[in-house]
Formats: sequence, C-alpha cells, structure tokens
Amino acid sequence: VVLVALAIAVQAGAFGAEASVRGRIDADVVRDGAWWRAVTALTLHSGVPHLVANVLFGGLFGLLLAEVA
Repeated sequence: VVLVALAIAVQAGAFGAEASVRGRIDADVVRDGAWWRAVTALTLHSGVPHLVANVLFGGLFGLLLAEVA
C-alpha cells in the first residue's frame, strides 16, 4: 500500500518535478554517502506495469519469507 501511494504521489508531482531524477539509484553517489538513494529508488517506478510487477513479486517474496521464518 505504501509503495503504491508513493508511486502515485511521485507521478502526481507531490515531491517536485524532478523527484524521479533525484531519487534514482547511482552506485557512485551511494558510495559517496547518499545511502538514502538505495531506499528512495525502491519507490520509483516507470509505469503501472512495473509497479504491479513489483507489488506482486514483493507479496510473493514476503509470503515465502514468512513461511521460512
């Protein structure tokens, strides 16, 4: 639910027009101290199919992880 809400907010421009550029993952920038990009990149999606695929995979992975734990 949080992932969907954040995706809608980013697409609607709630965090500014360049939110997807500012949050994009860049290994060099993360290594230089912008650790938060590893988290914000998870909230960025290129469209509805990408978002749906991530939610479905995340749900399946969560169910499998719950069975193991």
